[in-house]
Amino acid sequence: MKKLRKFLTIGVMVLSIIAMSGLTVNTAKAAAQAGDLIKMDGLSSVYYLGSDGKRYVFPSESVYFSWYADFSGVVTIPASELQTYPLGSNVTMRPGTKLVKITTDPSVYAVTPNGVLRKIQSEADAIALYGSNWNKIIVDVADSFFTNYTVGSPLPSGTYPAGTLLKNADNASIYYFDGTNYRLIASESAFNANRFSFNNVVTTTMTLTASGSSITGAETFSAPSGGVGSPITGSGLSLALSSQTPMSTSIPKNGVRVPFTKVNLTAASDGNVSINSITVKRIGLSSYNDVDKVWAEYNGNVIASKKSMNSNDEAILVFSPALNIPAGQTLGIDLVASLTGTGTGNIGLAVASASAVSATAASVTGSFPINGNLMSLIAYDVAKLAMTGMNVATSTIKVGDEKVDMGRFELGFNTSGGTAAKDVRLSSITLKNNGVEDLSKTTMNLYLEHAGNKVTSRYTVDGRFVTFFFNEGFDLLKDDGSKLFYVKGDIISKENTGLNSFVLELNKSTDLVAYEKSTGFGVNTYTTNSSTVLADAHQISIRTIEAGNVSISKKSTSPSDTTIVKGTDNVVLIANIRADEQVVADGMKIWYGSDATTATTTNQFENVRVFLNGVLLDSFDPSVSTTTLLTADIDSSISLNKGDNEVRVMVKAKSNATATSAFYAKILGTDVFTGFNAEYVVSGNSVATIGGSATGATFTVQGAALTTVRNDGYGNNKPVVAGSTDISFGKFTVKATNDEVKITSVSFGGNIGSTTATLASAISDMKLYVDGVQVGNTVDFGSSGANFSSLNVNIAKDTTKSLEIKGTIDSSAVTDSYFATVMTINAQDSRGTVISSGNTAQTTQFQVKASGTLTVEVGGDSPVDGLLVSKAMDQEVAQIKLTAVNDVANLSEINISNDEGVDADPRIAAIKLYDGSTLIDQFVPVNGAGKFTIANNTIVVPANGSKTLSVRLSLNNIENDATATNKTFQLQVESVKFKSSAGAEQTVTLDGQGGNPAVLTASTFIIRKTIPTVTYQALPDTLLNAGDKVIAKFTVTADANADVTVGRFTLLTSKTASATLATTTNTLKVNGANKAATAALDSDDLTITLASPEIVAAGTTKTFEVIATVGVSGTGSESITAKIVEDTPFDSLTGALTTDLDGNFAWSDGASISAYTWANGYNVPGLDTQTWTLSKN
Repeated sequence: MKKLRKFLTIGVMVLSIIAMSGLTVNTAKAAAQAGDLIKMDGLSSVYYLGSDGKRYVFPSESVYFSWYADFSGVVTIPASELQTYPLGSNVTMRPGTKLVKITTDPSVYAVTPNGVLRKIQSEADAIALYGSNWNKIIVDVADSFFTNYTVGSPLPSGTYPAGTLLKNADNASIYYFDGTNYRLIASESAFNANRFSFNNVVTTTMTLTASGSSITGAETFSAPSGGVGSPITGSGLSLALSSQTPMSTSIPKNGVRVPFTKVNLTAASDGNVSINSITVKRIGLSSYNDVDKVWAEYNGNVIASKKSMNSNDEAILVFSPALNIPAGQTLGIDLVASLTGTGTGNIGLAVASASAVSATAASVTGSFPINGNLMSLIAYDVAKLAMTGMNVATSTIKVGDEKVDMGRFELGFNTSGGTAAKDVRLSSITLKNNGVEDLSKTTMNLYLEHAGNKVTSRYTVDGRFVTFFFNEGFDLLKDDGSKLFYVKGDIISKENTGLNSFVLELNKSTDLVAYEKSTGFGVNTYTTNSSTVLADAHQISIRTIEAGNVSISKKSTSPSDTTIVKGTDNVVLIANIRADEQVVADGMKIWYGSDATTATTTNQFENVRVFLNGVLLDSFDPSVSTTTLLTADIDSSISLNKGDNEVRVMVKAKSNATATSAFYAKILGTDVFTGFNAEYVVSGNSVATIGGSATGATFTVQGAALTTVRNDGYGNNKPVVAGSTDISFGKFTVKATNDEVKITSVSFGGNIGSTTATLASAISDMKLYVDGVQVGNTVDFGSSGANFSSLNVNIAKDTTKSLEIKGTIDSSAVTDSYFATVMTINAQDSRGTVISSGNTAQTTQFQVKASGTLTVEVGGDSPVDGLLVSKAMDQEVAQIKLTAVNDVANLSEINISNDEGVDADPRIAAIKLYDGSTLIDQFVPVNGAGKFTIANNTIVVPANGSKTLSVRLSLNNIENDATATNKTFQLQVESVKFKSSAGAEQTVTLDGQGGNPAVLTASTFIIRKTIPTVTYQALPDTLLNAGDKVIAKFTVTADANADVTVGRFTLLTSKTASATLATTTNTLKVNGANKAATAALDSDDLTITLASPEIVAAGTTKTFEVIATVGVSGTGSESITAKIVEDTPFDSLTGALTTDLDGNFAWSDGASISAYTWANGYNVPGLDTQTWTLSKN
């Protein structure tokens, strides 16, 4: 078999799959069909015959087996026929099976349909998509075959590539992601028809929902396809200065990270563009010597290596890998620089011309030169950091070690040159590994630690570089001194045999990204607290992985400590044994116990099974020991593959295992193969050293448990009314823990009410509800209570059910008697064991009342006194709040009247009752009164709860009738009728007689044809100086129903001792034009009477300005104020406007065509106005 495997490996390296000796293929036949795997008789190469009549080559074994499970489908055809099929391209890796990379570039790609590669941008992204063992599905592609693929845009974080098979852990359904839809695979036959493999199904935490059409049979994507290998190119690339480019500002001449220019790069819509380099030019009154390094960043990440500025004022930034811009998209990059500290004047960065850009685009365009804003160089001592305290002596670490110390460094302040320490915020630090190991393959869970706490939120690995991102707001304070940091992580493998696995260094001093808190200026890092030497290539640590020849570690998929149910079978340990080369042994040893030092309860378990790479090695029943842990020898020949080998340990808890029994297993490198002759297959040498260990989770048997709590919130002595039905006597939450629980019956004990207990004969029709659904029969409550039997209510493990008990209190129940009971749940676990704890709960105590009462009052948000516009609909005039005490109140009738009499009747089209937005009833008043009739169960006020209803008026219009305006409405509630829960009708009469509630009235409203609204306006000039000045300015807006006529208004004025106020000739302007009017100043009242009343048309607004002659003397603070004050009480006048109308604002509503209908400023919106003020200073 070894020869066959070697033969296959050699065959695929010559670009074809060899049909292995011993595998059955069909005999030679003619006329192969499209989709066949074909070979020529006498030739071992296997091809795929495409629908285009071409034969496609499998370039490697891994590519072939990504499409096919074996060679059983290969068809042998005559040589003459084979020669008629021209060669096509190489077949690419099947999407959704493997990740690929080339040996000369650390970038890892997912393969999508048509051989398009999508780069996975970080290790964190890969772990999120494929789990911690994502690197195990990577296949290296030879450089010569990498051209078979097309490199597309990077894969966005959290997005699976097209072609991926996905499922959720709690659901057996499998979906095929086609890049847009998650297509459900309808059946196993459909799965097999497309030659899918369960090994390629990814279990994701993302909730999957089927979209698009289901897959019911073989589809075209199941056929192998070849990549076109086309380069990334498009017809054009355009450059433009971004609107987000930094503004001109002052910067320290020794700045270490200064963003100068932001440039937008846009690829034409007909193709992707790859940018290889951009030449950046310095501009401004400065020298190239003032620039230390220049680089490019995207979203804060360095994407082009840092370059020095040459004497031509240029720095060539090279993108490695090339910067790819998808067709039709724009990418903004920042041009960033560090400065030497010697410069003066100003400086900027630019892209001078199209020739400065090296890209695959056919043309490069833009408004060149693209200049960033100039920054002024200033002498400012930016804080400096010092990196000290490293331990660069070589030390060893082992595969399987967790949270191991991989290096340390101390950060403090550098005060050379008199630079003062300042508070600094740490953002990130990038360390370079110059060792022989690949960080992405040999480590996981990397982080920085300070004072025993993890201080980084995440990390990324890019080739030799690892970047740690500090927690938000992590500061290095000048008053705190230095801080010591440890680089820590888990060692999961050893890939190389050389020494110095990890040699960590700060490659560039600016790779520590930090900023002054007060200025935001970037700071630099030096080698000591007083040195002037930058911390470039500043070594932190040297570590060598010492795995021996074989290493043991626990896999990330191994379970955590948990509780289990007796009789269940569980995986307790998943370990990995990694071998440098193939190893064989006669067996292996595992340890097991119930706690750290003993195996006291392990005999409560049975059938321990040990699997290696999915194959059962051996099984045993555990023993017991009260003093030590125990071991078991697995007597079965073992063969470890080169690389990773999974060991899985399973155990079953006995069906009668006692609670708290525990079991765990572990494998120790020190003795796993002791006495089992472990040796390397090739050399035959014994395996001398095995590093690491793997300790499984502790599985503890716990019997099912119930927790029962009352959660209805009912208070003690909760009132219930005799004669009420379906009373809720209690609500309970029941939780099952450790196992599924089945409720078989629920009983409620006899009445335990205190003092006078309600007779059992008065309690009936008991009903039990589970999650709102009645279960069992309706039963009576006897002297011993009530019992609900023959139930079958299942509560899943760690879930809850809601139980509620309802019943009826007979009308014969004694007033002020009491009722309470204890609920007992009879239940069993999944294995039929009775649960006897946590299964009881008591109801609150209920107090029987003969009847409930209803209180009626004006609602808290009921409108206040005001004016109503005729013809308006549904104007709210009152809110009625009804509160039911002890029992529900099912409203049937509300009688109301107008407390102001019958005069308003002709004005009222309807009086309406609303519950929220729902119209309940309406009527037209007769003799100022009427009633609302409410259908049964339309408005039910809950016991000890409230309901607020709205009363609204719809009004008739006033048509040329002076006597129809100024009608008044004030709601009075006469009585309310309602039914109790027992159906008895009751009436609440509100007349204050014979113990009845007091008369209930709401606010008073005056009905007018229209309403004005007065709005304060700011004065055009508030300076008090001698002359005619505007002392008041306001607008009058007429309601849309009719015009408003303004006849007179009065300003209440005041002035200081040295200020004077007098009338003037042109005292009033309306809409900026003089309006004839007389002004009379009586003490502090300035009255403006219009010679002819001003009409404000319906729905429009006019502006009024009052002018007076003012004066001022003296040197103090002098002022004059004015405002219009609301009138009270209401006054009206029909006919000519005379002083018989008392008030500060006289207006007519146009109720009559032949006569004015004046009213004063009572309840006019906007009155009082704000105060107008003229002041001297």
